[in-house]
Amino acid sequence: MVSAAASIPNLAGTVVDDRYELIQKLGSGSYGVVYKAIDLTDGIFVAVKVMNLAGRSDADRKVIKREIELHHIVGDTKGVVGFTDL
Repeated sequence: MVSAAASIPNLAGTVVDDRYELIQKLGSGSYGVVYKAIDLTDGIFVAVKVMNLAGRSDADRKVIKREIELHHIVGDTKGVVGFTDL
């Protein structure tokens, strides 16, 4: 499996969906790279996870979909980073 860090270029400085400006890479894992970003609508700092689904197996896609679903469910729990946008 190709790591996310190897398959996703450095996107610092990129604006996503005309809303989130990616400032710096915070870390990476098997499925994505997380960036510190600023929400241009309100100036609040957020974390944005960038995932490259190209070349991923159906099993990987199911795991990623389930991760998103679970994060959306528990995002309002104290001590868990909130889920804002998809």
